[in-house]
Amino acid sequence: LSDKKAGHLRQAEGLIKGLSEYLSISNTVIDIERFIPKNLDLFRSKKPDLIIGAGNKTQLMLAMLGKLYSVKTIYIMKPTFPTSWFNICIVPNHDKVKATNNILLTEGPINPMPCCKNKIKNKGLILIGGDSKHYLWENEKIIKYIKSIISKYPKIHWTISDSRRTPKSIEKSLKLLEGNHALVEYISFKSVSNEWLLHNLKESTFACISADSISMIYEAITSGCQVGVLPLNKKKFTKVNLKIEQLIKNGWVCLPYEQPWSSSRELNESKRCASIVVDRLELINS
Repeated sequence: LSDKKAGHLRQAEGLIKGLSEYLSISNTVIDIERFIPKNLDLFRSKKPDLIIGAGNKTQLMLAMLGKLYSVKTIYIMKPTFPTSWFNICIVPNHDKVKATNNILLTEGPINPMPCCKNKIKNKGLILIGGDSKHYLWENEKIIKYIKSIISKYPKIHWTISDSRRTPKSIEKSLKLLEGNHALVEYISFKSVSNEWLLHNLKESTFACISADSISMIYEAITSGCQVGVLPLNKKKFTKVNLKIEQLIKNGWVCLPYEQPWSSSRELNESKRCASIVVDRLELINS
């Protein structure tokens, strides 16, 4: 079940990818905002073995469909409804939920990124987001960080890309960086696909990501990159910015403009969770 938010869909895709390593998978994505009675034909004609939902808006429909058709359900993210409404909930550990028989805790949001060890030695990726409920966005600060990184690592070919949340006002500065440095390339998010990001994370040895995107930070870690964070001023103290600080303190990521690169990590939460799901829900190939 999809609420059409890319980050939520990526988490569901991560679990499906993990399950596909243990089971033969055929899946259908249903947009909950366009759910009509005709969609119920999918459940009547061939009842699914599992229904997955990610994002608050999917919770009620996920619980109702699971109950109505006696289908096992998995909710991804911290639920606002009772956890007993779902067979399993998959929750990032920074949400401070206690693990139980039906709550799996993960190191960050799960994602479908594969780990790639065949990296291009001097290839780096800089990904910037924008204003969020956790951080205050500042164009000048981000450009200052990027300039410092480019100056500190002049032999690395840096590809810079932005996102839908990135203010248009920073685009001119990013284009100037590209024009002033032979090994710097700026590519707008408007001209690329999810496949482009997947490909570049797989190839890049280094990835620098603005602190507002914890999901992207974990995708870079999972892909095997050495990861740096571009910090931002907090709007308020939250579990997300606390988690970012812990990642820096524990050496999972670094501040690349002033610290040495952190070592790449072995992290595959999608596969680990899928293994537990298959076991606990007693899923088998049909």
